Amino acid sequence: MALKADPKVVRELVHRYDKLRSLDAPRRGSSINPGIEGVVYTLCVLTGTRDEPNALAAARSLLAHPDPPRSEHLPPRPDPLRDSATSTDR
Repeated sequence: MALKADPKVVRELVHRYDKLRSLDAPRRGSSINPGIEGVVYTLCVLTGTRDEPNALAAARSLLAHPDPPRSEHLPPRPDPLRDSATSTDR
């Protein structure tokens, strides 16, 4: 089973990327904004890609086609605090 990035985190990173890229647009010829490097790196890690274009494409695809919530597929987990409290009351 492959791990999936949290869409909320990916959405925030894509939003941050777009904002930093728009602020950096007038200075395209200069070196890349250090803040954007961190965002791109994190997007690469979360999407399992190795470069900026692929990371952005994968992130935007994830946001466009989110998986259903995982709770629908998993059985309920026991609550150890509740279960231990009821077992000591007996």
